[in-house]
Amino acid sequence: MICVDFIKDLKNLKTLVFKKSGFSLTELDADIGSSLSSFPKISILILVGCSLTKIPTFIKYQDQMVHLDLSNNRIHGKIPSWLCKISDLKQFTSLIPSNTTSPSFISFLSLANNNMTGEIPPFICNITRLKMLDLSNNKFIGTIPPCLLEYGIRLLVLNLNGNQLHGAIPHGISPKCSLQIINLNDNQLEGLLPTSLSNCRSLLILDLGNNNLKDTFPYWLGNMSSLSILDIRSNKFYGLIGPPDGNHETNYAFPMMHIFDISSNNFSGNLSTKCFSGFKSMMTNELRGFDEFIILLEEIYIYAVTIMNKGQLMTLQNDYSILAMSIDLSNNHFEGEIPSIIGKFVYLQVLNMSQNYLTGEISPKLGNLVRLESLDLSRNKIYGKIPQEFVLLHFLSYLNLSYNKLVGTVPQGGQLCSFTDTSFEGNEGLHWFSCNTLVLAVNNTTTSPPSLGGTSPNNRSYMIVLGIIFGVGFGGLMAVVLVLDAMFCNKARRPGHG
Repeated sequence: MICVDFIKDLKNLKTLVFKKSGFSLTELDADIGSSLSSFPKISILILVGCSLTKIPTFIKYQDQMVHLDLSNNRIHGKIPSWLCKISDLKQFTSLIPSNTTSPSFISFLSLANNNMTGEIPPFICNITRLKMLDLSNNKFIGTIPPCLLEYGIRLLVLNLNGNQLHGAIPHGISPKCSLQIINLNDNQLEGLLPTSLSNCRSLLILDLGNNNLKDTFPYWLGNMSSLSILDIRSNKFYGLIGPPDGNHETNYAFPMMHIFDISSNNFSGNLSTKCFSGFKSMMTNELRGFDEFIILLEEIYIYAVTIMNKGQLMTLQNDYSILAMSIDLSNNHFEGEIPSIIGKFVYLQVLNMSQNYLTGEISPKLGNLVRLESLDLSRNKIYGKIPQEFVLLHFLSYLNLSYNKLVGTVPQGGQLCSFTDTSFEGNEGLHWFSCNTLVLAVNNTTTSPPSLGGTSPNNRSYMIVLGIIFGVGFGGLMAVVLVLDAMFCNKARRPGHG
């Protein structure tokens, strides 16, 4: 049972959090009963994993609420009409009524991870103070309402990942766009990538993977000085990467790039040095731009990024201070040699250039990538010997050089001793030897940095926790914060504990 008497005496209470408390909803509503008038006006209510089967009716009388999280419960039925004035409607199954009047004071609206259907209703665009909109992982259909991007003068986060949206990305993106995260991954979007995206000069994350977009490489995104994650994998992009020859109007740089994923497209041509010379962050580990994502008393938004690492798709969700550095160019039609400039990316952790038509020898400079954990150059036409410098890659836990034209003997020592035949097969002139005793010695004496994958195949989750500043005044709603769990009330009810 919830300690309602204790709660209602906290007149300045603004935030109330229960997680996995297992309380009785009937008892909760009954305990509050006639105390509705004296119950604190809560701004943020989080009841996560509390075995709720319905929405607590006392919420109906909370006229100052801007954030409601009822996720990971057993709530069933339709969304009550009175909930249209509540900002966070997680974990419900229903159709958003298109005629619902929208509340203009909401700043955080999440309907993520539900079974919601229909088109995205136009009333959402009328929420004048909206900073974060997350409708991901539902069953929404139709096109993206143009107003969501034209409305970017205020919106910071737009996440429509994992729906069934089709058509083109709206082209009329506002010159005053303030979006910092755009995630349209895993839909059925098609057509060209609008160049008006360059109006979003504060953009940190652009995730357009797993769609049907067909265009040339968006080199003009390199002008965005804060762009740190670019994911356009599994689309129909084609042609060369980098600016067109003779184009001097763009500063193709991507100076803050941390995750660069253009895999599974139709890109072709040689990988020239100029394509990567601007990736300064991979040389210095600079995090400029992320200072806007401050974890204080403002709203916290958890954002997940998926990359191919160690031969598996990995979801990264971690504090930005250990944000992964990854380049994935796999499954395209690239030719020529591996650019030697990549050997300067000393903070790079994942490099995947597999399933292309790359030739030439492996540059010894790749031995400078001392933080590299995953290297996949398989299924190319690379020839020559494996550089002796690879023994310096002490944190390399995944290596795939299979099905190339490598010759000679695999260098002995370092992590190279830990790899099996699958790392080297398909190279007729290559020889390697088992050195299990060396592997044991290395594992016992080497101290690992924070690993992207952990030691278990199932331990592959990280969290990028990004604190979003939702405007002046929101912090005032956090005047009093109360976090309770099952242990609190259980102890309070035990005999001898008062």
